[in-house]
Amino acid sequence: FNSGIEERWPTGNPRTEEFPLRVETGTIGMSLIVAPSPFCNFLLEGLHTTSLNDPGKNGLSWSVQHTQISPGVRFAMNCKSGLQIVPGFGYPMDLNTGESSFLFYLSFEHRVKK
Repeated sequence: FNSGIEERWPTGNPRTEEFPLRVETGTIGMSLIVAPSPFCNFLLEGLHTTSLNDPGKNGLSWSVQHTQISPGVRFAMNCKSGLQIVPGFGYPMDLNTGESSFLFYLSFEHRVKK
């Protein structure tokens, strides 16, 4: 981990063709990482997705939007062997539906060469 603040803004616009409708989806995401120490990071991640259909012969169109945020924290435990163990916790929430859950992840990281 590095100390400081880091931002990430991934974007995507995958397109799919479905007969007779064309559906376009746009996605933007963000991660804000605050590192008060080399061993602890606080995270705030977000994702916004919009789906819009282009009306086909039937003339129907619709739009669906979802916004999700996930505050979390992760820790780094450095072993003498060079192994770094990173447990993390998050609380993803869908702002449109009000649904939420808990997330736990565990990462094992080791350098390929010394």
